[in-house]
Amino acid sequence: MPSRDAMRNTIVSVTERPEFANIVAEWMLRAFGTDIIRSEKALCADLRRPLSTLDRTFLLLDDDTPIATASLSREDALAYPAQTPWLAGVYVKEDCRNKRYATAIIRHVEDFAASNGAKEIWLYTKTAADLYRKLGWSAVGSRSTFYKNAVLMHRQLCP
Repeated sequence: MPSRDAMRNTIVSVTERPEFANIVAEWMLRAFGTDIIRSEKALCADLRRPLSTLDRTFLLLDDDTPIATASLSREDALAYPAQTPWLAGVYVKEDCRNKRYATAIIRHVEDFAASNGAKEIWLYTKTAADLYRKLGWSAVGSRSTFYKNAVLMHRQLCP
């Protein structure tokens, strides 16, 4: 039987719950800066209306309170146009870290990508390479246009 905590958690797309777009935009700006994000207003609009199936932002809710987010993006690194899709914008509220929420939302994005035809998925990380390795990701490089000292990682989704 699932624990009480597991039963309270749900993952939804921001498209389904647009009232949370501002919170997600605030987290992304705080965590990833304004160097790669145009503006909070533009980001909120993108979160509410994804451009395609492979552009989707998810939110992990605990009793309807947002605690984590992650996105699937068709493109996240202009230096690698052939690689797609990308896991991007993984963020967990500071007071909710180290409780496996990142793992849950990452797995959700991977499953969503696979169910929509993706055979593989990519990401960049500056701080969480060890977490991604534990989840089956492989480091394949370290060059990036947007992030200095970031690790490029890859995960095969389907055989």
